[in-house]
Amino acid sequence: MKKLGIASITSIMLLGSVAPVSAMMPEAANVMAVQPDISMGKTIGNEEAPVDTKINRERAIELAKQYVKIPDGFTLQGVGYNNAYGSGSGRGTWNMNFNKQDQKRYYGNINVSIDSDTGQLISYYINNYDPDKKPVFPPKVDLEHAKQIALDYIAKTNPTEKDQLKYYDQFEQGYRKPLTGSAQYPFQYVRVVNGVVFPQNSISVTVDGEGQIISYNMQWDSQLTFKTTENKLTTEQANEQFKKLAESRLQYIFPNTPIGKATPLISYQMEPFMIDAQSGEALLYTGAPRSARPASIAASDKQLEEFPKQPLKLTKEQAIERVSKLLPLPADAKLENASYQENNDPRTGSTSIQWDLSWSTGKEKDNPSIHATVDSNTGAVLRYSKYNYRIASADATAAQDTSGLSYDQLKEKAATYIQKLLPAYAHELYLEPQIYDIPVEKMQYMPNFNYSFRRIVNGVYTEYESVNINLDRKTGDIQDFYSNITSIPYPSEKPKVISDDDAKKILLSQYEVELQYITFMKGGMGVPYYGSTMAMDKYNLMVAAGEIKPSEEAPQKPETKLVYNLKSKVQFREPSFLDATTGEWKNRETIQVIKPVSAPTDITGHPAEEALRLMIDYQALDVVDGKVQPDGLITRGEMVKMLLASVNGGYYPMAAGAYAERTASFSDVAKDNKYFAYIENAIDLNLIDRNSDTFKPDATLTKSEMADLIVRALGYRKLAQVEGLFAASATDLEGVKNKGAISILNGLTIMPLEAGKFKPREQITRAQAATTFYKFLQVRSELQDSPINRGW
Repeated sequence: MKKLGIASITSIMLLGSVAPVSAMMPEAANVMAVQPDISMGKTIGNEEAPVDTKINRERAIELAKQYVKIPDGFTLQGVGYNNAYGSGSGRGTWNMNFNKQDQKRYYGNINVSIDSDTGQLISYYINNYDPDKKPVFPPKVDLEHAKQIALDYIAKTNPTEKDQLKYYDQFEQGYRKPLTGSAQYPFQYVRVVNGVVFPQNSISVTVDGEGQIISYNMQWDSQLTFKTTENKLTTEQANEQFKKLAESRLQYIFPNTPIGKATPLISYQMEPFMIDAQSGEALLYTGAPRSARPASIAASDKQLEEFPKQPLKLTKEQAIERVSKLLPLPADAKLENASYQENNDPRTGSTSIQWDLSWSTGKEKDNPSIHATVDSNTGAVLRYSKYNYRIASADATAAQDTSGLSYDQLKEKAATYIQKLLPAYAHELYLEPQIYDIPVEKMQYMPNFNYSFRRIVNGVYTEYESVNINLDRKTGDIQDFYSNITSIPYPSEKPKVISDDDAKKILLSQYEVELQYITFMKGGMGVPYYGSTMAMDKYNLMVAAGEIKPSEEAPQKPETKLVYNLKSKVQFREPSFLDATTGEWKNRETIQVIKPVSAPTDITGHPAEEALRLMIDYQALDVVDGKVQPDGLITRGEMVKMLLASVNGGYYPMAAGAYAERTASFSDVAKDNKYFAYIENAIDLNLIDRNSDTFKPDATLTKSEMADLIVRALGYRKLAQVEGLFAASATDLEGVKNKGAISILNGLTIMPLEAGKFKPREQITRAQAATTFYKFLQVRSELQDSPINRGW
């Protein structure tokens, strides 16, 4: 074994944690071989296009192969044509799929879309899976190089659009070099019109860590018209309007703890809106004025029924009786199935019990089947559906019948059903406001209509709890009903919170104001991008058949509007929320106070700058008052954070929430200690031992102690303890017990010698620790012999 050498032995022994690789094209330069020769209206070969397109099927395939280098072994599996009215300007696209596989293995696929009129590349995606390829750390291509590759490709593919693009750095703000797996850099370049960004038109390119372009997508509508930017608010005026018109709301949330009981926390959140750049009016995301939004009204002005003081524990027969009483079943309904389900809620530690019931009706197969779910503890009907499998288009006359109920009539029926089915909750269920009127001529084509109710407790929104009810437009009968109401005990009164003005000030501080163009449907109806409900070809056919009048349901052309929007300028590395009681930003996993990512001021030009930035990005090192103090001594607690960031691939300690009910392993690292979850996780991963009552998280660390940690992270602890296996080359290890560990790290160059000495008792600085872990990540990737995730 000694003859093999340390690197050979560790290469055999190493177990790593690496995600499967999506290995892409072999040569970046071959992504686009030549500028395609686009010939309008030319027919290739003897085949005519099956649809009226300027670019026919064969020419589209030819262009796809010019835009994208198809690797050997990939064959054309499918070709499709689509009128892509939903993606802008009603253009059509040819879509091609190339696959590579054999009887034993799937090697990947390539999807390419070509504009059927211009031959322009619309999108492509490459998934070329090489099972023998392993990730490399650091990536061969860094962020700046990848950005240049993306820009060069855009300039080559879109020479007429490239000068209308602006780089959007939203991705880059939150970018972190991956510690495991393959690097992918998604870049977005947005369209600029009249000097104003238009984010809804853009070109997106993703480059991998080897410099291969693995995806491309173009959203562009050259037929839009844009108003000029005259007579608009200044940025300063827009800022004042946001401060004046911002609306915050209180919402209960739960920490992301998978085990243990949790109580709801109260947070402040801001309702999204925009500012009309000319009038200064607040706009909804649809482009409609916010002032036109109706008030949200509860299904009942009072609680109609008290909650059961004790669980009812309904039997099957009682659950069936409950459904029959509230939603009368047809006389011929036959019970087909009744199943009992128990579900544990990890947030609260409570158990819900439900009966799932289903009935069939009549002998004909197209008669409706009925399903219902009843809460055994409260008696509430949580879900109900009545499915009818008749062909929906059989009765064209009924589809045009305008004798059905109006929106307001159906809304009243929906509220009545809520009162009947959920009497204990009806006063807390508020109808989600409809932001625009639905014309009568449109409703006649809607057999059903849906209403959503959001649960609000004492003026505070719940996070997910809501009810959806779907009614038959003509009769008002209930068709579908779904509730995810829980029995979580919310506070009986709204907790004391910071003022609304203070909350809005904190929330707005996370953004900067940006002038933008947006698109929306006329009158603010529909989503702000292309949301026509009917394709033009379908519309023309229905007009020709006399099914609708020419003025009805014509696909709308989007209009543009100049607005001021909010663009994020602050990044948090972890899921966060604004605590409404303290006004502090907190981590949703740990509930600890957190701060936005900030760049340190004292590492620029430092020899360990790259390694330090990596550890800072993964929060293994803290930036305090703008400084990280790279040459200061690292503490044992900081070292464990750095170790786990490297071992866990940058993720927070595994199953951190599981430690909520755990007794502290060390007397000096209690649950409220910022290192608690990290140290408990390190114990579970066998990276540190509990051979003492204390851990001393604020004590410093020697090079010898660090060597032990790194060797354990590699999985070589037992190997390092084999006496005489590794010959120590350092001259200063007299009396040192972990010579094997030090020798392994010397041989792997993770902790090299200095003039033949290791200096085992020397204390480690933050810069030295960061450099060591950076080298650890690099060596680990080199020693991996398979991309299969082995686990640590």
